[in-house]
Amino acid sequence: MYAVINFAHAIVHPRKMVPNSLYSYKKLAEKYKCNTYFCRIISYVVSYKFSLILVSYLWVNPRFKGDYSALNWLQFNKFSLVWICLPYSAMMAACIYFMATDGFFSYAGFLSLEVITISTISTFMLFLDAISVFRCKKINERDAALKAGIDYESDDDKPINTKVEKKVNKIRTKDLEVFGGDQNEK
Repeated sequence: MYAVINFAHAIVHPRKMVPNSLYSYKKLAEKYKCNTYFCRIISYVVSYKFSLILVSYLWVNPRFKGDYSALNWLQFNKFSLVWICLPYSAMMAACIYFMATDGFFSYAGFLSLEVITISTISTFMLFLDAISVFRCKKINERDAALKAGIDYESDDDKPINTKVEKKVNKIRTKDLEVFGGDQNEK
């Protein structure tokens, strides 16, 4: 399954991702051709995740950084989610099987524990990257109240956003508590 994902990435990456990438990625591929081809070949043969080295700050140097566009990240995250669903779950099942049959205190047991630990951490980080593209929709107070079936009556439909308005309202509330009554009565 992992080989199929790498093979699919080897087809999609040069045909769809590279032509649609940002200028910085294309400039990196043009300026450092041997390095770019080397990283791409490793990512096609070993792991599609290795292609991320082309969009990272190599040795914390901005001139070695290429960028993916939103479309490129969407395609890469699709590979990530497929990898999480298929090969990762099969690998975890195999490791649990080895631990159950060979025992925990065997070479296969220790190796399985190491694979479970390292793969789970890296998969969790990959999952966070994959779901980071989803944006949450902000629902304002009035819409939330209407959806909940609460009567929403307010002179001011927009919530207070600035710090100054919050401080002014806090001072008005303190004045009402100290002096009593409404300020408009004066």
